[in-house]
Amino acid sequence: MNTINSPFEGLDKVLLYSSSQTRNTDQKAVKPKQPNAKAQKSSRKSTAKAPRSQKATASNSDQIMRARTQTRKHVRTHTNTQARTHSNVHARIQEQLKSSVLDKRHLTSFTFRFKAGELEELAKTTDKINQKSDHKMSKNDLVRLGLNWLLKDYEINKEKSLLTGVVNNA
Repeated sequence: MNTINSPFEGLDKVLLYSSSQTRNTDQKAVKPKQPNAKAQKSSRKSTAKAPRSQKATASNSDQIMRARTQTRKHVRTHTNTQARTHSNVHARIQEQLKSSVLDKRHLTSFTFRFKAGELEELAKTTDKINQKSDHKMSKNDLVRLGLNWLLKDYEINKEKSLLTGVVNNA
């Protein structure tokens, strides 16, 4: 006879047992009856010779509870680590972009063409940023920031980058 041992084997009995324990504590305290000496001996014998399946059930339920606890702990730890890592990467990229825009040495003059609406939006955005910030940005700084961000995103994410998505969907 082949028996398949499932990690959930006997879980229903454990849950029923634990729920009956809870119900008993909710009821009024009742003084338990004292069994006679003969009954005590028979109960010792029955627990000493408990079937293996009952022992395995208790062991399995312990394993299940331990596994659940470990899984929950792993998920919490992984999520916290992932969030810290993501924020660290984001902060590092932000710092690199800031330093590239602030470094105005060796700039080469080159001409790019924009639509009139794009230039108007660029001017409005630059004005709004300059009103809220102590550090003044030029339109050129804003365009360089956008270009550096786009290139950095492509360098890190390759096929998942914004640039690849726009080019592939064009």
